[in-house]
Amino acid sequence: MRKDWLILAAFLCGVILANTQDRPATAQRQELLKVGFVDLVRVRDEFNAYQTALNQIKATKDKEQTELDEMVACMQ
Repeated sequence: MRKDWLILAAFLCGVILANTQDRPATAQRQELLKVGFVDLVRVRDEFNAYQTALNQIKATKDKEQTELDEMVACMQ
């Protein structure tokens, strides 16, 4: 009778230890299984908007630089 309780207690301890040691591995597996996606249409559209804004800034810079160069040339 006592032998049966020892076997049952050992079995329960084994189950508890197996469950507690598997949790970090399960968390690690879940972390490795994360899946993402990239919306390439949005990236393309935002890149095109960025390029348009950058071209406008460059045009404004060139215009202002030309005006400054003309002012400097007039002062000399």
